Amino acid sequence: MFESKNQILGILGIILGIIVISFPVFSELAGSILAGLGLIFLGIWLMALSFDNWGYNNLGSLAALVISLVCILLGIGFIGNIILFEMLLDGAFYLVGILLIFSGIFQLINPGDTFDKIVGLIGVVTGVLYLFMAYIAFDPEFMALVLGLWLLVAGFMQFLSSNEKAQTG
Repeated sequence: MFESKNQILGILGIILGIIVISFPVFSELAGSILAGLGLIFLGIWLMALSFDNWGYNNLGSLAALVISLVCILLGIGFIGNIILFEMLLDGAFYLVGILLIFSGIFQLINPGDTFDKIVGLIGVVTGVLYLFMAYIAFDPEFMALVLGLWLLVAGFMQFLSSNEKAQTG
């Protein structure tokens, strides 16, 4: 049962990463949808991880759950709302970077195996990179690519973690 849960989380991360990478940015409307979907997908990922970690890191799981709900609510607010998107564009990219850092830290402090630590470290590095790109006003499409790649790597690592546990367990 434990292995299949990790495989499902891994597949979820991979699918969400592919969706974020594949979504094109052609206009402000598409940009608002992209930012909204990116936050929603990040929120779904964090929510799944919070439920997965419940029982051996309740405080971290609760924090991840709260952050996931904030991500989802902000994401819903951004979808199709061009005026809000224009006003908060810079802040949104900073927010995604900060949330990636927090999700990475939760993975690092989680009493998991080395795969969890690697995913956490990649999350922190990706979040810092995202903050840097937001600071220099990088292209939103490239920033979505970075977020999607992080979701892909996290999904693959989660999937590999389940295979490693199945082979050693």
